[in-house]
Amino acid sequence: ALLDFKRNGHVCTRALFAAPEIDAMRAPLAAISAGEAVAAESHAAAMNDLHGGLRAPFLQTFNPHRRHQAARAVATCPRLAAVARQLLGAGQVRLYQTCLFRKRAGDESTNWHSDLHTSPLDTNDFVTCWFPLHAVASTEHGGTALQYATGSHRDLALPMWYGQADADGRYVVEDHGAYAPGDASWHHGWCLHSASENALAEDRLAFAVSFFAEGARIIEEAGLEYVNDEDHPSYDEWLPDLMPGDVADHDLLPIVGDDGGDA
Repeated sequence: ALLDFKRNGHVCTRALFAAPEIDAMRAPLAAISAGEAVAAESHAAAMNDLHGGLRAPFLQTFNPHRRHQAARAVATCPRLAAVARQLLGAGQVRLYQTCLFRKRAGDESTNWHSDLHTSPLDTNDFVTCWFPLHAVASTEHGGTALQYATGSHRDLALPMWYGQADADGRYVVEDHGAYAPGDASWHHGWCLHSASENALAEDRLAFAVSFFAEGARIIEEAGLEYVNDEDHPSYDEWLPDLMPGDVADHDLLPIVGDDGGDA
């Protein structure tokens, strides 16, 4: 799995959570998504304006772990931090953000993007764990799990010459097939990823947890202008407390998983 992650930029861990664990998460996390729908819709409307009036392809609830114990318990699960440390080859990792993603019935495909392009961190050691809160069919059968541009995290030519371009035709696009409850995928911070349209009658709800290796710094001032600010709600609360070039050490970016336990 580690070699696949290094080469491809993504990997799937089957049964990372037991099905009963997902069952216990689903209701409280779904309630958070529903309860904070107004904020998610407001952010989506802003993104609609940014993209010429097109409907945002999902609703996103930023950092529910900062407000809700149910989300915090998942985000700080030592099991997740242990996998993140292994994939990044890091002694310690910090929790960067959590997000609930509701891809509504009828939502269009998600644009190709990379997570670090929307972050003010100067690092290559960043990974996101993504898992649905229910079974998701394969893409061939109408599922809307993430799709990955394999190897894009190692492609310096793309951002150098073309910016955040469409991945179609440049890479082998792969996904991890159907997801059973408890399956999770991991992708590198520079790995381009997307999701197909939701042509099914039901919404798809997923939770994502992002980590970075301890020691990362804030991008120098000249580089901050290149950060895509679409995810600014993730860092608005802590970035003003740090200066460009500072080590990303903040109470809202805690080191996680150091107790060696499990959850």
